[in-house]
Amino acid sequence: MKTAKFVGENIVEIVEKPMPHAQKGEIVVKVAYCGLCGSEKRIVRSGFDTCTPGHEICGTVYECGSDPAPFEVGAPVLIYLSNYCGECPACREGNTSQCENRKGLVGWHFDGGYAEYVKVPEHMVYSLKTLPLKYGVLVLDTIGTAFHGLRLGDIKKGQSVCVLGCGPIGLGCVGILKDYYGIEELYAADTSAYHLKIANELGAETILIDPADTGLSLANGLGKKVDTIIEVVGADATIAASLKCIKAGGKVVLIGEPEKALHVVRSADWVLKDFSLINSWYFPTREIDENLEFSIKHQDTLKTIATHYFPIEKMTEAYRTFCSGETGKVLIDLNA
Repeated sequence: MKTAKFVGENIVEIVEKPMPHAQKGEIVVKVAYCGLCGSEKRIVRSGFDTCTPGHEICGTVYECGSDPAPFEVGAPVLIYLSNYCGECPACREGNTSQCENRKGLVGWHFDGGYAEYVKVPEHMVYSLKTLPLKYGVLVLDTIGTAFHGLRLGDIKKGQSVCVLGCGPIGLGCVGILKDYYGIEELYAADTSAYHLKIANELGAETILIDPADTGLSLANGLGKKVDTIIEVVGADATIAASLKCIKAGGKVVLIGEPEKALHVVRSADWVLKDFSLINSWYFPTREIDENLEFSIKHQDTLKTIATHYFPIEKMTEAYRTFCSGETGKVLIDLNA
């Protein structure tokens, strides 16, 4: 079967690997789509030989190793990121994203979805219900990770909210804030005019950020301090800007995944005001049904965010396009 190999220097080669077969407790999924993620940019640059990458995966059930099978062959499904244990205190409380005995992440520690087929433990596979496969990937990072952060931020209608960083997860935040929470005073800030065009289509007032002075351009664009800032970049400058522009008593939710350690400076412009700093990572499985319900109801939002589809043979071009800042969500189409 065809699989992708990140060889470094921003090059992705397509190589052949043996097709996987399901043992008891495993499922082989025929991959339909796998989404590019900003967290992979560093391994496209450096190369990656741990396993086949790709962690945002949807497809159809090809083979089940258990009898009785938990799914019918051909059923549309998505694959959860984490091989959680299901038995630790976090898992028993439904917080599978915080599993204390995690056995790895698909596409990072064992073979992922940049391939025609992928094999995973059956507890990582969830039904897509009536959502079309072409939008299935977005239920994961784009909607799921975004929604989890917003839940932690305890968003309320009537608040002023700014999303700082409008890549796919940031755009997911914008869509959820408008469609689910009904936020009317909604701002979206980014250095990319293309990202902001999509954010505006989703209902946000947009702010073009000058990377030479993130804090000043955000403050000038907002013209005020806001109740909640959703930081979806993961950089020192954007976190500092968020802390500068949050109201006293407000909340800053950190969703952006940093490539290196961050340094938060407790500076004079915010040390005298109370606010909450909330860290958010991935979503637990107990949130999947609600994420799916939102996605099924708001497919127009998903269609707006998913801007580019590439066949697996054009993955180098897909990453080059993605890294240009001129895309929304980019997906590899294994049906092409």
